[in-house]
Amino acid sequence: MNKRGVKNRPIPKLRFPEFKGEKEWTESILDERFEFQDGFTFSSSHFSRQGRSAKQVIRITDINNQNKNADKVYVSNSLISDLNLNKYLVKKGDLLLSLTGAAGFNFSMIVHSSQQARA
Repeated sequence: MNKRGVKNRPIPKLRFPEFKGEKEWTESILDERFEFQDGFTFSSSHFSRQGRSAKQVIRITDINNQNKNADKVYVSNSLISDLNLNKYLVKKGDLLLSLTGAAGFNFSMIVHSSQQARA
């Protein structure tokens, strides 16, 4: 039994063919395996023009629409530096979750380093 009193099932009854012969599943607490961080809320007065000296602000609507919005917004690199916001820069491999505006949640995976933006 696990911590919640549920019987452990280390190998599911139904397995996809590509997982046959794989190890048993292990149960773990997500925040022990991953780093979670909330985003930063900008004032619209912080927004600037797109350019080399600016980063895109990723908004909930960008996550929900796979960043296809025509009305993208940006903030200057100097503002990021002045407010010490480097920890909010999104990097390749980051998973962004939108916990509002949807039944459940939506997500977006940053695949290319050229997609570096802010959440």
